[in-house]
Amino acid sequence: MRSSRRSANPVNGVDFLITTYLGYDPPPVLVAVAPLSNIAAAIQREPSYARGVGKLVIMGGGWHVGT
Repeated sequence: MRSSRRSANPVNGVDFLITTYLGYDPPPVLVAVAPLSNIAAAIQREPSYARGVGKLVIMGGGWHVGT
């Protein structure tokens, strides 16, 4: 496997969500494909974050499998 030329983002996921989604008009769509803990933490840290998301699409669950 080749090594990447990119480095890791020094901003944590919660701060990234807050700074990325606040201030857009119209509010962007957030597509969550993993656990929702960062979204919950972003709402707790910055309650106005919830109003900054135009639509939340959650990809989760299972077919014949419980999670």
